[in-house]
Amino acid sequence: MSNHPEGERVVELVEHQGHKIRLRRTAADWIAFVARRRERPVVILASDREALLAKAFTWIDQEAGQPGKGSD
Repeated sequence: MSNHPEGERVVELVEHQGHKIRLRRTAADWIAFVARRRERPVVILASDREALLAKAFTWIDQEAGQPGKGSD
């Protein structure tokens, strides 16, 4: 038996440019935790999975474009 409310059981892992994106469906929305290894995750919310992935990819691409960020 899970301690999570109904609707929070879907968890999916997607990778993009060295970042791991952990997607979870909640009762009302989708939530993503986005992070590179050994970094604190960024939390992103959206009403549907496609919008959530688009937001996550955009955030990652913007991070990669900053000086001192991106590929090591």
